[in-house]
Amino acid sequence: VAVRRAVEASGVGRGQGAVGFGSGSFDQASFAKFITSGAQADTFMQDFLSLADSQEKQAYKQLITDDPATDISSLRASAYAQPFGGLIDNISGLQWFDAISVKIAALIKLDKSLGDDLIKEAEYEAKTAMSGLWFILIINAAILIATIALGIVIIRSITGPIGKLKNTMAQLAQGEFDIDVPNVENGDEIGDMARAVEVF
Repeated sequence: VAVRRAVEASGVGRGQGAVGFGSGSFDQASFAKFITSGAQADTFMQDFLSLADSQEKQAYKQLITDDPATDISSLRASAYAQPFGGLIDNISGLQWFDAISVKIAALIKLDKSLGDDLIKEAEYEAKTAMSGLWFILIINAAILIATIALGIVIIRSITGPIGKLKNTMAQLAQGEFDIDVPNVENGDEIGDMARAVEVF
């Protein structure tokens, strides 16, 4: 965001500087806007550089060459001295416009590069998050399947013996006392119930 704001501030400065240098002097309002836009652009770039990683700083250094930056600094210094007797009539509006346009183009290129990097990073993070989501979904599905399978085993381990015990009780109720009661050897509640039925 700081680079984009620096581009915007430099654009304002480009217009104000072209008018001031082109006419040979800045009026008070144009001068104030020219100084403000230059200070804003510099501040935004300092913000960017304070937050940028080493790769981003290197990209900035590659795009911003020393020659236009030197021209811009010396042209600004001449404009800043104008209210105090400095002369700018030897600087054309086109000279300023061309110098600042090179810087703006470099800043736009940097902004695009940073935007592209941000998109790549967001895509990577989205892929990583999606992979994590699929992993969690697969784990949860496996847990759900294991829970259902375990539930079926537990239910069958209870309902199977109880069903056999029920059939045995039905046979006993019909007077068939010559039968084996299943699960009397179990040490659980079903075994207790089977032993109670065996008494009959």
